[in-house]
Amino acid sequence: MTSNEELLQNYCSILFTYKTIGISNLHLYYFRETEIKSLKQLVNAEFAVLQTCNRVEIYLYSDTNTINEINKIIQYLNNVHNEPIGNQARVLCGKDSIKHLFLVASGADSLSIGEYEILSQIRSTIDMFKKLGFSGKYLQILFERAIKIGRKVREETSISKGKIGIYSLAIDEAKKRFNDFRDRKIVIVGAGEMGQKIANMLYNEDVKNVTIMNRTVEKAKQLALKFGYNYEKLDLDKLGNFDIAFISIYHENLRLENKWNTLIVDITVPPLFTGNNVITLEELERISKLNFKTREEELTKINKLVEDAINELIYDYKKEIYSEFMSKIMNRVESIRENEILKAYKELEKLGINNQQVKEILDLMTRSIIKKSFQPLFDNVRSLIFNEKDAINYINFLIDIFKDGNIPSFETKKIKENQISKGSSS
Repeated sequence: MTSNEELLQNYCSILFTYKTIGISNLHLYYFRETEIKSLKQLVNAEFAVLQTCNRVEIYLYSDTNTINEINKIIQYLNNVHNEPIGNQARVLCGKDSIKHLFLVASGADSLSIGEYEILSQIRSTIDMFKKLGFSGKYLQILFERAIKIGRKVREETSISKGKIGIYSLAIDEAKKRFNDFRDRKIVIVGAGEMGQKIANMLYNEDVKNVTIMNRTVEKAKQLALKFGYNYEKLDLDKLGNFDIAFISIYHENLRLENKWNTLIVDITVPPLFTGNNVITLEELERISKLNFKTREEELTKINKLVEDAINELIYDYKKEIYSEFMSKIMNRVESIRENEILKAYKELEKLGINNQQVKEILDLMTRSIIKKSFQPLFDNVRSLIFNEKDAINYINFLIDIFKDGNIPSFETKKIKENQISKGSSS
């Protein structure tokens, strides 16, 4: 492990994905809002939970002991589920964790290879956890870089060409079954996010005869009126009246048989329908894997772009450390400067000098002295952080200094020995 890679060891992730536990089991791992809030009380780290139909992934950053925080979360999951569910987690740290997120953002790890939706999901995740106060600047750096590499991969490779999104695949598979797809009678069951996306895509396909069904009929009405579709209250017994049904509703582990001639495209997790003439997410996953074989040649390009992005993240991370160092030391220096100027003002007043111009000169002079005195220090610190192979030692040293304002003796000794070693070898 290089020194730069060691810098990234404060980042870790706990992963449950369609690849490791299966798409039909993934719903068992979703975090409720109350459970996320419980994690905040438990974990001494920045964290964010990325939850999609493909994955449940917890990303953490801690400058103390990230592995310890990982163990806390896994134990919490075991307790909540009353079984060792944490044993099924894939845990990654450092570069591996970051590379995984970057591949996810690139669409290379999605059930539907190259899909765009993951970028908005990553954005909404970090925005939400930042708003809640659960994530901080270091996860923000990571997620921002992930979004950038996701966009860059789509610009510079062919991974997102053709039918790639789950919803696109779902509609494409339905079209294969009916030559006169646009003239068929179609129902969308569910007016939530997935239902809205299906409705929008059918509208773009110029499909006219569409009905929106929903438990709350008012929500079905709002979506239907947007596209000029029909709407009615949810009634699954009416599915037989349609040629094609797209199912996207939450349910409590119900399993229903398709007893009609209707083609059912079930994109819920877990699937609501079984039987003949049913297309589920697992079937769409199989189709997506076949499509991915035509894009495998893009993986070499993607991996190169991801490696470059990891190096850019290291630069971002170092820049944040440097900025934090400068901010803390200058805040302390500025506080001292202001106190000393106040003392000087009082002494001048005792001598009968109460001239605003003199005060302004004092202020400008002390600022100039500080800037000229500290600039060489800052230049040297920047050089050490950005250019030295063992930058992590200096970064840890600076972090420790400004935790409590004291220089830890063991770190001082370590750096002194390092400098002596360098001097003797030159």
